[in-house]
Amino acid sequence: MKIKTAAVVAAVIGWLSFIFTNSLKSGEKSAEQSAGLEHAVNELLQRVEYEGDAARLSELIVRKTAHAFEFFVLCLLLFWAFYLLIKNKRAVNILTVVLTVTAAAVDESLQLISKRGASVKDVFIDCIGILLAYLTLKLIFKIKSKKES
Repeated sequence: MKIKTAAVVAAVIGWLSFIFTNSLKSGEKSAEQSAGLEHAVNELLQRVEYEGDAARLSELIVRKTAHAFEFFVLCLLLFWAFYLLIKNKRAVNILTVVLTVTAAAVDESLQLISKRGASVKDVFIDCIGILLAYLTLKLIFKIKSKKES
C-alpha cells in the first residue's frame, strides 16, 4: 500500500474514532463540549431579536450541524480512500455510501451506551452531511473535468 493511501486510511480510522468517542461521552460532557459555540449562537440570535427560545435553537443548530459535519468529513475521507484503493467508480460510490450510512447508524447506537439515547432523526441529519459531501465531490469532479478539457 502506498504511503498516501495508508495516510488516508489512517485518517478514516482516526475520524471514525473521533466520531465514536464523542458518542460515548455522557450527555453532560457532550453539552459541556459544545457550550461555548452554543453561547455564541445564542448571543447572535438575541442580537437579531429572535423571539423564540434562543437557547434551545442555538443548541439545536450547533448539535445538528456537528452531526452533519462529522459525516460530511467521513464521507469525503471514505470516498478518497476507496478512490485510491478501487478503480471501479460505481463500487467506490456504493461502498462510500453504504459504509458512511452504516457508521451513522452505529454512531447512534453507541449513544445508548452513554445513556444519551439513539435517534433515527440524527441518522437522517448525518445523511444530510453525506449528501452535501457527495454534492461537493460532484462539483469538484465537474470543475476538474472542465479544466482537463
